[in-house]
Amino acid sequence: MNLCRKEEMYCCEGDYWYRILDDLKTMEPSESEIMGYEGKDSNVIIPESLDGYPVTRIGEKAFYGNRVIRNVIMPDSMRVIGKQAFAECAQLYNVRLNEKLNMIRANAFENCGELRRILIPERTKVSGSAFFGCTDVEIFRWRIIGTFRNGKSMNIESWQEQFICKSSDG
Repeated sequence: MNLCRKEEMYCCEGDYWYRILDDLKTMEPSESEIMGYEGKDSNVIIPESLDGYPVTRIGEKAFYGNRVIRNVIMPDSMRVIGKQAFAECAQLYNVRLNEKLNMIRANAFENCGELRRILIPERTKVSGSAFFGCTDVEIFRWRIIGTFRNGKSMNIESWQEQFICKSSDG
């Protein structure tokens, strides 16, 4: 059962508060954006859909300050990680993105001191401050260079760039 806060236009399903976004052309509901998380799990798998609508965005400050989550897996439907979406998540260690992610906005992972490695698709635009305050994180950019294998589709990934953010203290 979904619980809605009509005055804010947010709904709740499981541990997630979300809102339904309209398609700009048809003005019909078409996708959902996570606006908050109330779960206690350290391993979070973002759902592919909420209320039947694909989850395409993590909203501004949706997981802000969460002290429990350690691992996050994004669904294939995810397109945008909003401003400060995971900022101040003190225990966040690993985030698995998808190849269709378009944007990581400003300060999305600000001060996630335990974050160690993140793989970002080549096509994804990343705000210069997305990892502000992360002291020892390795950031890899990757791209798909082919899909083949005995007539079956298979992703072949290529490591393109590596960035390492280290604290200036040592």
